[in-house]
Amino acid sequence: MKIKLFYPIIMCFVFVACVNQVKKENTQKIPIQSSLDARNLLGDIISINEVEFYANIEMPDSIGELYNRTYYEFDNDGYQILLESYGSLDNLIERKITEVDELGYIKSENVYDGVTEEFSHSSLYEYDESGKIIKVESCDEDNELISETVYEYDENGRVSIVSSSFGNNHDEQFRSEYKYNNDGKRNYSYSQDFANQYYRKYMYDYYENGLMCNKLVLSDDEKVIQDFSYEYKYDNVGNWIKKIEIDRGRPTHITLREFSYKE
Repeated sequence: MKIKLFYPIIMCFVFVACVNQVKKENTQKIPIQSSLDARNLLGDIISINEVEFYANIEMPDSIGELYNRTYYEFDNDGYQILLESYGSLDNLIERKITEVDELGYIKSENVYDGVTEEFSHSSLYEYDESGKIIKVESCDEDNELISETVYEYDENGRVSIVSSSFGNNHDEQFRSEYKYNNDGKRNYSYSQDFANQYYRKYMYDYYENGLMCNKLVLSDDEKVIQDFSYEYKYDNVGNWIKKIEIDRGRPTHITLREFSYKE
């Protein structure tokens, strides 16, 4: 599955100073699920180096040219504290540094340019009483609003709608809606890019271990655009270390993951 790494995920009518600023905390907070648990990762993981390649056209089961690379680091409690995104030349594009409190709530999240290493923007997270993210606000180095992303949840506490708006006018640009199967796994999503008039529907199936086995991509008029299947190989801990993405019998991407575990 190809993941857009740089898709915007990132206010109110009164602007706030965003750099290293923390929203007012609830008096009673419950612990947030760790990043590792949220991704169903096993073992005491320090870091993950995830590299995605194009599949080799002449030898489809082997690696072709680099597509992108992502590096993650986690603290002792399993919360993500660093994310580095690299391009097709293995060039650093951006570095995201996250600070969490003892319960896993994000206190600050700052993003830096990969070339200049200068500050780019920061994100402020707002949570509801149950510890779910309900809003993410992003500000630039001048503390000006860049974007706002709002999350809505269904009756079972699962994300049902994600809406992103940009600029002072709060014009909605992206919107995604999600539905789930009886096992609580996402089996349908509908994404809209209003600015570019781009619409896509997605349908998902899973293996017994919870990993995705199929993803069907449909246009707004129900025409099949892509029909992906996925194959995995695992390490001794049980985490996948190789994923092959196949579109209607033809491998398209191969992703390798290298884990660093605590001794």
